[in-house]
Amino acid sequence: MQLSESYKKRISELAGIIEEISDSIVFLPVSEGRIDTEIEKFDEDAALEEAYKIAKQEGVYIYSSKDVSDIAYDADINKTVGALFITNMKEVFSFDVVVRDDFKRQGIGKKLVEIALGHYEEQKEIYGDDLDMEVEVINKDMEQLLFKYGFRVVRTLHHNTLLMKKNN
Repeated sequence: MQLSESYKKRISELAGIIEEISDSIVFLPVSEGRIDTEIEKFDEDAALEEAYKIAKQEGVYIYSSKDVSDIAYDADINKTVGALFITNMKEVFSFDVVVRDDFKRQGIGKKLVEIALGHYEEQKEIYGDDLDMEVEVINKDMEQLLFKYGFRVVRTLHHNTLLMKKNN
């Protein structure tokens, strides 16, 4: 008996298996509010607006000190499907990762975390090795992922929100 691809995907989702990132997903850096890409029919303003919309839908409050640094964009449907927001402050590095519900468990969040860690290393070169990294985490999947990257829980901030720090 052959299983349909959608059925296999649903089974994988239920089992918590992270699948390969689709070839149609591209990760685009944002520099000074601009995105340089050759994707046809790409609407830069709509892509950035969608990043904030996803954050709102996911219940992630984006502080005014954070900007979109990277987006995950599905070129097949011409939509932003995930985003990375980071701070650019010398005291502490912080980031938020958001992914559309229908694109979760595909490795997009993991890739955005890896990009965030790269930005952190760049910031350490500018501000020094004492630069702290803190992340407010509101869901268990992100908490588990960050544990794999050496983060630890520092304290609970408010209802189900954890403050996590990276072990240096």
